[in-house]
Formats: sequence, structure tokens, C-alpha cells
Amino acid sequence: MREVAREAGVGPATLYRPFPTRHQLVAEVFAEEVRVCEAIVRDGATDADPARGFITAMSRLIILNARHRGFVDAFMAVEAPGHVDDVFRVHRQKLLGSLWQTAQRAQASGDLRSDLSPRDIEVTLFASRGLAALNTEARGSAERFAHLMCHAFSDTERSR
Repeated sequence: MREVAREAGVGPATLYRPFPTRHQLVAEVFAEEVRVCEAIVRDGATDADPARGFITAMSRLIILNARHRGFVDAFMAVEAPGHVDDVFRVHRQKLLGSLWQTAQRAQASGDLRSDLSPRDIEVTLFASRGLAALNTEARGSAERFAHLMCHAFSDTERSR
């Protein structure tokens, strides 16, 4: 917190007033990213075609993750109670739950592989964070990764 205050050009007390803990500071820093994720998942869940909604949401999240590695690290962290994880746990469970419900509707219509699991969704989203290391190539690589993963999700022939 002292380092953040120094970088911001303020005293530690000025930083601690609105953010008594580093966890609250992290939550505020990433509040906009959480709102964007919520909007992406909500749009996917409300699409009349659940497969299209799921694929579109996953693609957009993969691309977002490649641009915001720090956010993904914080959002997907699994830590002991009282750490940054507590700040994002409810959001993460809600968003992943909504994605999974959308996927299940698409599976029921036969448009997504029947063996797709909630863990597959988590692993895909977490894996996409590594694309940020590619710097200038991250967006194109994220789009390609999203295309490949979403094709694999909808490969219903292989899952039978």
C-alpha cells in the first residue's frame, strides 16, 4: 500500500482513508473489469440461441482476459479466507454459474459437446490469461485461441 501511495504521489493516510485494506483497493481497481465481465455473460445468457450466446460470451471473455492479465489473476485467485479471493468469489461464482447454465441449455439442444464441464470453462478462461505475455500479438492470438476453443466446445460429433 505504501508503494501504491508513493506511485500515486499521495501519503499512505490518503490512500488508506478510502481503501483501509489492499483487498478493497484491488476490488476498486478492477471494478470496471468486473462490470464488463458481467455484461458479457449477461448478453450471452440472454441470447435466444444458447449456443451462440455461450460461444460469443466465451470468445469475448478470452479476448478480454488476454488484455487484462492482472485482473484475471486476481479474479480467478483461490486463496485463504480474508484475502483478495473474498473480494471476487461471489462475482466469479455468479458469472461461471451463468456461463454453465447457458452451456447446459446449448448442450440440451445438441449444439455443444455433451462432455463439456464447468471445469472446462474455468480452465479455458484461466489459460487465456497467458496470452497477455505475447504483448503486441495478444489480441490476434486471443482471437485465434477463442476460435479454436469455441470450435472444440461445439464439436458435438467428437463428444458422442
